[in-house]
Amino acid sequence: MKDLFQKLKAGGPTGQPRLTLAVFGKHPGWDDHIPAIGLETDALASIEKVLYHDGIRGQIDSGAWEKGKLEPEQRLDGYDHVFLWSRPSHVLLGQLWSSVDGKGRLNYPMVLCIDGEGVSTAFMLDTVRAGLDRIKDACKAAATADAVISTSRTAQEQLRGLLVDASGNPAEKIAPLEVRRQFLDHRELGPDRQGLLRILHDLASLPGINLTRSSSPAAARGGSRHLRLPLAADSRNRSLLLWVRFLRCVLPESVPLLLLARRNVMWLDLIAGEPEGEDFFCLQASSKALPLTTEIPYDVAPELKERLRQAETKFLDGGTTFIASAKSATAPAVTTPPMLPVPPASAPPPMASSASAPAVTAAAAPPSKSRSSLPLVGGGALLLALGVAAFFMFRGDRNSKEASVPKAADKATQEVAGIALGEAVDLMCRSQSRHEVGAVGGDPRPVNQRGDRHPDRTPLY
Repeated sequence: MKDLFQKLKAGGPTGQPRLTLAVFGKHPGWDDHIPAIGLETDALASIEKVLYHDGIRGQIDSGAWEKGKLEPEQRLDGYDHVFLWSRPSHVLLGQLWSSVDGKGRLNYPMVLCIDGEGVSTAFMLDTVRAGLDRIKDACKAAATADAVISTSRTAQEQLRGLLVDASGNPAEKIAPLEVRRQFLDHRELGPDRQGLLRILHDLASLPGINLTRSSSPAAARGGSRHLRLPLAADSRNRSLLLWVRFLRCVLPESVPLLLLARRNVMWLDLIAGEPEGEDFFCLQASSKALPLTTEIPYDVAPELKERLRQAETKFLDGGTTFIASAKSATAPAVTTPPMLPVPPASAPPPMASSASAPAVTAAAAPPSKSRSSLPLVGGGALLLALGVAAFFMFRGDRNSKEASVPKAADKATQEVAGIALGEAVDLMCRSQSRHEVGAVGGDPRPVNQRGDRHPDRTPLY
């Protein structure tokens, strides 16, 4: 099956923000794995490979979650996770949940993932997350592959409009200072920051990371490190945001951070570095199988206390996020968007092929010539009428002096000029009225801030 989403090509400078949705995994509408839908960026192709093929399939094929290898209390059946992957210039937000294929096989989840390029973690969690929940609900309710495809296409169209219309949204607000203090002082990270020191100790074993003089990159297990962290917040969303901001005060942007938060548990899993298949054992492992990093009694190096103090200072000062924000990127600033923004009527890509579809960018389209030229017609007519009126007035004045034309002739000349002027003004007003109402062809639909008509779409965003 061909990819169903048009690849969003940046029409402006490098780094222009864009949002791309991908769907993969299992659904009753397909007898096997869902064919690639929307894997239009390298980041989406990478998450599908490392999470689904190397990770989940690798654990299933190896039997890592089977009863013979895990006791019942060590396993959490199924999937119900939100994940956030912070990479250079990308923030990927997704969900996976237990699903089946058309033959009733249960082992694999269905996965939704949105790749945010040039946007912030806060934008993805505060603005995009709610729509992702609605896409999930629509996919779970869909009985056929066509219904899933339709939902996915509608969501992709609305993501384009969301990115343009939400460029003025205050998505860059960081958590209040008091919330950040409460995070650092959380009982599961203490006492005396002992939990945070243990986390830094574990991160020090990442290749190329030198948090202490005794750090030994050669001792690290491969190119990644798995840690289980306490939520230390009152929701999964807030926990994800706070942990990413804190970890970015410790690790550079070049180190990918993948966080997976399962529903109804008090922890989240962090994979720092490039993920490996075995890192995803955590998806169905309880705290009996994988304890929290903050509970492991490491022998912490003394110099980590100073490193932690520096990280805390940066975190409380507002942190330094290395991910470009939607507000600082090249998307044009607009006024506050409607509650359920939708893309312009010309935006939906054709089903048959994406190759011939026009490139879609986050910038607003310029107004068309046919609409913008209407005021010019009235303005031109007005200038012409003024010229005619001036000519007749001048002529009447000259004749009255040279040929002693009666005053009645002057009056008739002025009346002709006045009629011409009045007709020109009337034409201009009628043209301007048509332009403002936008009633081209009698279309009664409302016009949005970009001059586009709102098509009928299921409101996912």
